Amino acid sequence: MSYTKKVRNKGNRLIDFPDEYVVVDTETTGLSPGVDSIIELGAIRYVNHQETERFSCLVKPDQWTVYYHSWEQIEPICRDLMEYEENGIHITNRKLHPSQSVDYPYYRGCQISYVSQFVTELTGISDEMLNEAPVMKDVLPSFLDFIRDSIIVGHNVNFDINFIYDTVMKYMQIPFSNDYVDTLLLSQKLLSLPRHRLQDLAEYYGMDYSHAHRAVEDAHMTAQALEHMRDLVITQYGSVSGFITKQVRNSHYRKKR
Repeated sequence: MSYTKKVRNKGNRLIDFPDEYVVVDTETTGLSPGVDSIIELGAIRYVNHQETERFSCLVKPDQWTVYYHSWEQIEPICRDLMEYEENGIHITNRKLHPSQSVDYPYYRGCQISYVSQFVTELTGISDEMLNEAPVMKDVLPSFLDFIRDSIIVGHNVNFDINFIYDTVMKYMQIPFSNDYVDTLLLSQKLLSLPRHRLQDLAEYYGMDYSHAHRAVEDAHMTAQALEHMRDLVITQYGSVSGFITKQVRNSHYRKKR
C-alpha cells in the first residue's frame, strides 16, 4: 500500500519578530487535519506590539454522531441530515440497544455528540456548547476577513495552519498562504528549556496558564511569549535584525558543511 504525502501550498516560515501580526490558535476534535475538525477559532491582532482586536468563535464540527433507538425516531430528521452532509458535514448514525441511553444534546428528538469526553475535559468545550455554535461555512469568511494577509504567529503553528489550510480548501477551494512565525521554533533557538510547549513557556515567563486550551487564551499566551523572546533578542543581539542575520549565517554555514 503506497502513501502519498499531502502537499499544502502554505506561506513561508519566517524567523522574525514582526511589528504587526495576528496570533492564531485552534481547538480541534483530534490531531489529524482532513479527518478531525476545528471546534474553536481564536485570533488576536497586534499592531506595533499592542493588541488591537480579537476574533473568537466556537464552531460546530464537521463530524457528528447521531444516536437513535429506532428508524421511526431518526426518519423525521433524515432530510436535515442530508442537507448538512451536502454542506460538508459527515454524520454517523449509531443505533443503540433498547436498554442503552446517552446524555447528549437533542436535535429534533435524536441525541447528538460532537466531541469526545477527552476533548471536553481538555478544553472545557462540551457538546451542549457546540450544539448552539455556527457551522464552519458560516464562520470561515469572517475569520479570513479578520486575518487578511497578515503574518500569522502561533505556537507549533503548523498544526493550526494545516487544519485551517485543509478547511479553507474544503469550503472555499483556495490555498491559505499567509507567511507565519512559530514561537516553538523561536523558543528552541533562544531558550535552554527541557521542553518547549506553550505550558513550559508560560511557567518560564510566569504567565497564567489556568485558562489554557481555549483558542483565544492560548493565542494571548503565545503573543506574550513572543514579546518576551523579542525583548531577549534585543538584549542579546542588539536588535531583531541582528538576530535574523545570525540565523541566516548559521543556516548558510550548515548548508556548506
